[in-house]
Amino acid sequence: MRRSQRLWRTAIVAALMSAAVTEGRGQSHEPVRLTQVSVSRDGGVVTVVLRGSSPLPPVAVVRTTEGAPRLFVDLAGVLPGAVPTRLDGAGPVRRVRIAPHTLVPPVTRVVLDLAGAVGVGVVPSGAASNDVTIAVTAVSAVSGSGAGAGAARTDAPPPAASARSAAAGVAPVQAPVVGAAPPAVASTSLAAETATPPPVSPASPPPQLPAAPRPTSGWGGAPVPRPTGRIAVYGSGVRASSGDGPATGYGDVTTAVSYSFLDRDSDGVEFGLDLRHAAYSIAGRQPRVSIYSGFLGARLADGHAYVRAGHLWIDDLGSLGAVAGAQVEARSAAIPATGLGRWRGGLFGGLDPNVYRLGYGDGVRKAGAYAVLEGARGRRHVAGYVNVHNGDQTERSVLSIANFVPAGPLFVYQVAEYDLSPVAGGLGHDGLSYFFSNARLSLHRRVELQATVSRGRSVDVRGLSDDIQAGRAVTQQSLDGLRYSSLGGRLTTELPGRVRVYAGYSRDRNNRDDVASGRWLAGGYATNVLGSGLDLTLSDSHITRPGGTYHSTYMSAGRELGSRVYTTVEFSTALSRLRFTRGDGVTVETAPSTRRFGANANWQLWRTTSAFLSAERTVDGDDYREWRALTGLTVRLR
Repeated sequence: MRRSQRLWRTAIVAALMSAAVTEGRGQSHEPVRLTQVSVSRDGGVVTVVLRGSSPLPPVAVVRTTEGAPRLFVDLAGVLPGAVPTRLDGAGPVRRVRIAPHTLVPPVTRVVLDLAGAVGVGVVPSGAASNDVTIAVTAVSAVSGSGAGAGAARTDAPPPAASARSAAAGVAPVQAPVVGAAPPAVASTSLAAETATPPPVSPASPPPQLPAAPRPTSGWGGAPVPRPTGRIAVYGSGVRASSGDGPATGYGDVTTAVSYSFLDRDSDGVEFGLDLRHAAYSIAGRQPRVSIYSGFLGARLADGHAYVRAGHLWIDDLGSLGAVAGAQVEARSAAIPATGLGRWRGGLFGGLDPNVYRLGYGDGVRKAGAYAVLEGARGRRHVAGYVNVHNGDQTERSVLSIANFVPAGPLFVYQVAEYDLSPVAGGLGHDGLSYFFSNARLSLHRRVELQATVSRGRSVDVRGLSDDIQAGRAVTQQSLDGLRYSSLGGRLTTELPGRVRVYAGYSRDRNNRDDVASGRWLAGGYATNVLGSGLDLTLSDSHITRPGGTYHSTYMSAGRELGSRVYTTVEFSTALSRLRFTRGDGVTVETAPSTRRFGANANWQLWRTTSAFLSAERTVDGDDYREWRALTGLTVRLR
């Protein structure tokens, strides 16, 4: 019997590894966010600078040939963050627009609306960086015949402008390269006004900038990226009242600091710091310090290997990737445009840190390995193994698989975790503990179909292990955890007038209910409605559960005020059904209905400084009232 179980387990693991198609960063971790977009002009050169919360992926600028001239950039694995949806342009750039292209997997699209033909280049070229500069200059056609026909001339900036651009780390734009192969373009989707560009012309690929001057540091004076970081301070306050009782209030102040020097192409020192501090006004609640990462490392062997030590977050393993110890990784050359791709592999080990407070799991050790294969258009395949040892018990022995596969108009994303042995020292479950997959298919340039499946169980493995170590009794319910599953799809279409509408249906189930619940979702969003600059969003969820049927609604309206402020007002409703059994055996069911009103504003104070302000009013039936306010200031460091 045991041998049969092992054979089945091996077969399931092999099937998962061979069938997994998903992105390497598909585990639950914070994605990269676009934190700032700025437009400036220096002589004949207009520069658009994109800044990310961590390194942005290599940028390929694509131009269109039908309709109004424009350029667009797709940032795979990046969310828009608190940036305006539009910026005024300069020179040949009429304006810049930013919008989410897809949410799963996340892709942000940046569009440059043009006044005419341009030459364009990118710094850095073909490499990930926190800051990416897109330089644009106007070009004029040159008439002629033969080899010279159809060529273009760059209106080069005057010498003074060229010198200023070079001093700023941006090389002047060179004459366009004619006849080169265009970059690979991901399948179009439906996000915002920037979605579904016309076909790319093979005759007008984006020319590349020569390598711009970069700071030198480390060993041998090799070019390296500059350190980047930010300091953010947020304060919030809440005042609530219930029935005729007195109102109560509390607040907190949170400070986040990050500073890193990562992803060198050559040998040298790397470091990273990302920590939080929170202080509370509630009596008895102590301040909390959280270290997400804090390490020192070095890249070796011409950039083909690195070692790091400290508090690490290994993104390739998602939520399993937190470790306080050491990591070593080796990799091949840069990601090729075609072929199998680049490989990476690493080992790590150390203590299991407490992410939300200082300290480490008592007697908990973590070790593992991972292998990554990554190619063009964001393709990535990851397999990892993590062992968590709690005292003399194996708390988890888990295989992690993650892949992302772009295949023409189809994108498939999937992640899975498979426990090779029963969790919590052998008393809990083994087998598949988590599976998620999302497939996105562009049926037409204006129609997109998405399908999502997820299943798994949520178990407090650390709590179980600690109880077993201490000799405390554990229940079968805590060993089983909360099992859940969901299967659904959504159809999205783009209508004239910058309007996207969608509708979907899913079946959700967990072990708290005997039957699955149905969930209908419908909504839409529109940008710059009737030329007013107003962005509108509306969605409604209709849910049928064993305890009854209810729905929730969300609507919002946003608009840019000038070039530095973007404001939003929103309204939402929700209905919950709560059921519990009293000590006398009577079952009590309540259905609190909640309405929430909110408003927020993002203000770009200076190039490196932005502010945020939010206010909410929540009303729950006739008894509960709540005011909540949040304000913050973010300063980006160079």
